[in-house]
Amino acid sequence: MPSSSGCRILVVEDQAPVRRLIARWLDRNGFVTFEVAHAGEALAWLRRHARSVDLAVIDLVGTNGLDLAAELTRDSSHIQILYISGYVDSLAAEAIGRRSPETLLLKPFTERVLIHRVRHLLRLPASAESTFEEPLDGPGTLQRRCG
Repeated sequence: MPSSSGCRILVVEDQAPVRRLIARWLDRNGFVTFEVAHAGEALAWLRRHARSVDLAVIDLVGTNGLDLAAELTRDSSHIQILYISGYVDSLAAEAIGRRSPETLLLKPFTERVLIHRVRHLLRLPASAESTFEEPLDGPGTLQRRCG
C-alpha cells in the first residue's frame, strides 16, 4: 500500500459510531485522524492546531457542513473537503453532486470507496488492493498533496 503517512484528516460527524468507524478505516490505511462531533468543535480544534489538516470529512446534515467547509477553506485553501451525507434528496447534497461529484459520498459507503475517494482528493496513488486502475480524473494526474 502506498504510504499515507503525513496526511492528516479531520472527521466531523455528529453520530459517534459513524465517526469512529470512518476514523478507524482511515487510521487502518495509514492516515492520521482527528475526530470532532460538530462544526463549532471543528473550528475550535483547528484554531488550537493552526489548521494543520490536509482534508476534512464533513457530514452535511448534523454539523452545518457547508458553513464549516466555507470557514475552513477561507483561510486555508489547501484543505480538501469530502462531504458525506445519508440524505440523497438533500438540496446541499444535490448541489455538491452536480458541481463536484468527487467531493460527495452518500451513506452508506464502504471502506474501499472512502479510501479511494480520500486518496483521489489528496492526489495520492491508489492503494495496492484497489481495483481502480486510474485516479478519478484520469492517468498522469497524481501530485502528492501531503506529507
